[in-house]
Amino acid sequence: MCRGRRRINRIVRRRFEQFCAALADMPGVETATYAGNRVVARKAAQQPRQVLPSNPVRSGARVVEQAVANALYGSG
Repeated sequence: MCRGRRRINRIVRRRFEQFCAALADMPGVETATYAGNRVVARKAAQQPRQVLPSNPVRSGARVVEQAVANALYGSG
């Protein structure tokens, strides 16, 4: 929804759909709701996965996308 709650923010909807598709394509990744997800303790020897490295192109695209969203749907 846009900030005024009067219409769907197409940029956010598209980003969410791409996120869901990316999760579906990742082998070994399962999705769940908080209510349906059982808590599993991490083993002490198990290391957390590394995060993606910073990408200036991806960051720049995100800034442009946010500027367009603010122009279309308002900034506050």
